[in-house]
Amino acid sequence: MIRTAELTDIDYLLSGTFSLHQHEQVKTVTLHPDFEANMKRWIEHCISSQNQLCLIYEHEEVSQGFLIGEVTIAGEGLVANPLVGKILVLWVEKPFRKSGVASKLLSEFQLSCETLGVSSLECQHTADNQEATKFWQRMGFEVIAYQCQKPLSVHNSDATTNSSDPVSNTATNQSKLIDKSSSTEKPILPNKSVLPDKKSA
Repeated sequence: MIRTAELTDIDYLLSGTFSLHQHEQVKTVTLHPDFEANMKRWIEHCISSQNQLCLIYEHEEVSQGFLIGEVTIAGEGLVANPLVGKILVLWVEKPFRKSGVASKLLSEFQLSCETLGVSSLECQHTADNQEATKFWQRMGFEVIAYQCQKPLSVHNSDATTNSSDPVSNTATNQSKLIDKSSSTEKPILPNKSVLPDKKSA
């Protein structure tokens, strides 16, 4: 059965999310010293957020996988229906893969999104994860864009810069790029009662 996650499920969700991060990590990435604590706070937010949904698949009281998704606004004022459902994390424990767990979780999330009038679903995974590519294709997802990445060298913002050079004036440019003001989440889902019940067969 599928149920919505509760705060008592944080350790399980954290473990699976970290395992997915390791599974999809193509190149060595230096993690933040507080990676685990920050990830835990993010999952707590997902569980309690008005716009996010955490689903856990269980069989005989054994958690076999989970999905973390959200409904967000993309292209408001530009497209007829700006509501988009995003699958942020989809994880199935290794012994239970290829048994329909992932597709059942996705179907439950899709049903919730359809009930809310969401226009489409989106997901993202690393380019070399062929297992994920085949799964999403089977589920009816199509590639509509490519995300490219270029590693950059880290510059010391405290270094002396030439104020007449907009490229080298690191401190000034950083202040323009980074908005340090706090933002308030705009609720999209009016009530989580429209989402799946705590437990569904």
